[in-house]
Amino acid sequence: MDTRMTGHAYHFLQQAAAFAKRQPRKYLWERNSYFYAPAAHGSWQDFMNMVGSSLKGKYTIWGPVAATDGLEIDPLGPKPPVADPSQDSYQWGVGEEADLITFLPIFDVRKTKWVYPDKLWGVSRDLPRRTSPIAQWRLSRKLLNVMHRHTTDGAAVVSEMSGPTWAMLHGLKAVHVPQPIWIDGQWSAKELMSVVNPGEPEAVNGGADSFFNWDHKLDHIMYRLSYMFITQAAEDLYRRWLGYPPDMSQRTDEKIEKFKDPKGRYFYDEGVLNEERYGHLCFPPMWIHTIKNTAREKGPDRPVPVDDWFDETPAEVKNFED
Repeated sequence: MDTRMTGHAYHFLQQAAAFAKRQPRKYLWERNSYFYAPAAHGSWQDFMNMVGSSLKGKYTIWGPVAATDGLEIDPLGPKPPVADPSQDSYQWGVGEEADLITFLPIFDVRKTKWVYPDKLWGVSRDLPRRTSPIAQWRLSRKLLNVMHRHTTDGAAVVSEMSGPTWAMLHGLKAVHVPQPIWIDGQWSAKELMSVVNPGEPEAVNGGADSFFNWDHKLDHIMYRLSYMFITQAAEDLYRRWLGYPPDMSQRTDEKIEKFKDPKGRYFYDEGVLNEERYGHLCFPPMWIHTIKNTAREKGPDRPVPVDDWFDETPAEVKNFED
């Protein structure tokens, strides 16, 4: 696996599960689509209040979502205690274990240019669906059984849509747990949140301007996050955490210009590790991904394969452009 933990995994996962258990179901799917930053959103309660205020008069998910493509589903999740979320005082779901825990936002893929929005088997494109990139989740036995049953019946979605989509269609509890994500860049929290949380309140990251669009317009941000489906920063951080020096060969590679984004900024490892002066690097507990090289001497694999992503436009993006 190309993920590492910079803290105690048991404690990290225990706290994630406890956080998810505390979350009410009211506006949960809508909150799940955001990146949360305390410096921009305030406390978690402030964030919940902001999301709730922005959703007044708008459609929100409340209980299982109907499979509008004709797929017959007998939802396994509990029925809402009241007919409308406006009648609930953020009580339903509190104390309920989450059937799905993710560590990146859960968003509607249907109008995005994410890599695999329409990779479906036995269902139509009309099927409501969600995804959370990097399929490293906690799933309940109930949700795993649901996914297995639908797959064996011939109805399936691509792996990173599987947990979120079937949880939504069955009315199961899914929670995006915000974890510490480091970014290499000089943005204020509010500036960054305006970029990574685009869209209408009921469909954040679910439109043509989604942060997760695979069109390379935001590579200079995406590639410098410590947890993303493709990024250089995670491996850089992990190698520096182990005390390895920067990879100077990246500066003299004949393809050096390929490491620049459209604004001329680099995303490769640089800087000076002066442990004699500053001490050993200390990180908070967090998942970091993508990491391809953990030995001092790097192998042939790279977390951001420059030849693949820059020399040619990915086929999926070409399909969207067509």
